[in-house]
Amino acid sequence: MILKNISPKYAGIVDGTYHIAHYHPTSKNHHDDTSSHLLDFKDNVEPWVSRWSNISVKYLGGEITPDIIVRVLSSGETEASSSNSLDFLGQRMEEAMAPARYIPTTLKKSRPTKPLKTLRTKQEREAELAGVYSYIPPAGIGSDNKVILILDDIVTSGTTLREISRAIRTASPTSKLYFFALGQTYDSWANNDPDNTEVLKVLTEKKALKITYSNNTSPIVSQETDA
Repeated sequence: MILKNISPKYAGIVDGTYHIAHYHPTSKNHHDDTSSHLLDFKDNVEPWVSRWSNISVKYLGGEITPDIIVRVLSSGETEASSSNSLDFLGQRMEEAMAPARYIPTTLKKSRPTKPLKTLRTKQEREAELAGVYSYIPPAGIGSDNKVILILDDIVTSGTTLREISRAIRTASPTSKLYFFALGQTYDSWANNDPDNTEVLKVLTEKKALKITYSNNTSPIVSQETDA
């Protein structure tokens, strides 16, 4: 199965949660090619930005019909002000999931935050993000009864997702929230099958990549290739 539904894990936080791959950190024994290509996505490396975006649209498109698409902000961001790989993914989803609109600037942070991977405990991570995010419903769309899709590249503890959910539900309490990440950090205590073979097969299929852009964002250098 390519698309994994892990909604029960985050029940009460969002209304549905999905991911594609298991992410195995480089420090673990199971680190594999799929995990390496997830890091390529994070680093804006083509063709992996386009390939991950294309399979995400293909497999998530039939599950969710969002009104608004947003993305998680990086630790150094206070708003989505530059184009990165998650912006490309959001643009692809906007194009494929019309009339959805990708509006990342609706999420803001009150200050830059420390990278969560540098914090050792759950309590430290929660304290670092507590009350940092805010959500401003976009003008002309409204805030009632919307379906909002939150994007991330890799989810580990869910601390950021909890804070973003709090912010959105404060401003738009009747909206339904869904979360999608390309990868979920593998936990041998909670996840049964660490294998990414099927995902890697789909990710590396030899086919031309159609690269398209929308909105007023800086283009990501891309190419058509057979990986």
